[in-house]
Amino acid sequence: MNGNDYTFSRDKNIYIKFWASWCPTCLAGLEELDRLAGENNNFEVITVVFPGINGEKNPAKFKEWYNTLGYKNIKVLYDTDGKLLQIFKIRALPTSAIIYKDLKIDNVIVGHISNGQIKDYYEGKGENTTMENNTKI
Repeated sequence: MNGNDYTFSRDKNIYIKFWASWCPTCLAGLEELDRLAGENNNFEVITVVFPGINGEKNPAKFKEWYNTLGYKNIKVLYDTDGKLLQIFKIRALPTSAIIYKDLKIDNVIVGHISNGQIKDYYEGKGENTTMENNTKI
């Protein structure tokens, strides 16, 4: 949102939330996400909006609107050409993406997920957990 480019890097895990200003479910989760983004986690929290696409405000109007919300920790990226929209096959908002250091997209989740659920993915308790060798049931 500050006009700088963002480069996805292999040196950190990344949690991405795709959202829109017109999405009530998206807006309801921002306060919780702001708290998570302010914590010291083993992953970076970023959000992505699509100014001028799918009914979203243009970049200037979005920035003006967003600044009135008062969130201090959330990093907001603009995907003005819809590149991430295509890569992640976004069909509904909010949508979350769990990305690990190797830039592997581990999971794309439609709908709101809580801070606890997000942390679980990066602590190995998420949906795609692999069972350990010799696991007994």
